[in-house]
Amino acid sequence: MKILFDSQAFDMQRYGGVSRLYASLFEGLNNTKENLEYTIPIGQTNNAYLLSMPQFADEKYRVTGLAAVKDFKGKKALVKLLGKVDPNSSYSKVVRELKKQEFDIFHPTYYNPYFLKYLGKKPYVLTVYDMIHELYPQYFKVDRAAAFKKKVIPPATRIIAISEHTKQDLMRLYHIPEDRVDVVHLGNSLQPVTEMPSGMPALPERYVLYVGSRAKYKNFEGFMKAVIPLLKADKSLHVIAAGGYSVNNNFSGDELAWFAKEGISEQLTQMSINDQKLAYLYQNALCFVFPSLYEGFGIPALESFACCCPAVLSTASSLPEVGGEAALYADPHNEEELRHQIASLINDQALRETMVAKGKERLKLFSWEQAAAKTIEIYKRIQ
Repeated sequence: MKILFDSQAFDMQRYGGVSRLYASLFEGLNNTKENLEYTIPIGQTNNAYLLSMPQFADEKYRVTGLAAVKDFKGKKALVKLLGKVDPNSSYSKVVRELKKQEFDIFHPTYYNPYFLKYLGKKPYVLTVYDMIHELYPQYFKVDRAAAFKKKVIPPATRIIAISEHTKQDLMRLYHIPEDRVDVVHLGNSLQPVTEMPSGMPALPERYVLYVGSRAKYKNFEGFMKAVIPLLKADKSLHVIAAGGYSVNNNFSGDELAWFAKEGISEQLTQMSINDQKLAYLYQNALCFVFPSLYEGFGIPALESFACCCPAVLSTASSLPEVGGEAALYADPHNEEELRHQIASLINDQALRETMVAKGKERLKLFSWEQAAAKTIEIYKRIQ
């Protein structure tokens, strides 16, 4: 059985949940005993997960030229346009593979419907990550994902949803029969580190950790409104925001102005990360807070469990499905409730230890090996 993937997720992300999903799936496919081959046509990439894999270790896969220069307005559109005419680009390579028809199943890594006109009668499996674009369109200034999904979801041979919650949203919004949708939970790639990673700055002794994007639906603003009174009451307490958008490795101008007005500027740190730095941040935090209004799955919850960091999760969408009884929960719209749960963890060592132990047990239910095995079973059912 031959599976063809494309590079959409890797073109979009250097780091991120979607591209990590596929890199982890490829590792599972590499280790399977099934009679299965896969192809991922890649020209050049800056995706950290792909470049760490042996088959993409060659320097020829590393981004050079225009794609490697510092970001500028219109860069992404220009790189994409040039990719369509460059015969060695990932796009050109996958189109050639689609036209050859020398595969059994196609598995696109995102929603661009470009492949439909080349697919012929070949089946395809589509992974749906969330319904955020449909449910919260107000948070996306320029959003083609929802329009793309309307084209690629209905004709898909099989659909993979990354949580039961995403499956239910998908069925409700797109009227997809339940027997066409399979749930494949994601796994965790983060492992604890034994020493401070190279280049890691000195950390405050007591801090609450926030991880990832600070986009509107991630509810960073709601988190900060909840935690600001705690910061004002305890000047030894800090917040570290790891990853996400930064300006010169710092918060945005609006964020900095807000923190200054509240008198908490010295208690906030924004930090660029890799996996080793992120693991170290989890391991040394008083707690991790994931206040999102919507998640299709929520890998950071598993990361916190893996790194012995107690978590406060939002009650919204899939997060209770992932966290189970191994986390504290708060309504993301209720700042007082969120503040109470954060305070409960940072002020109670015994509670933190209890939640860490529960997190270790909960983590056993999720793995990339299980995700790969379930995905292979879906491929086999199509065959």
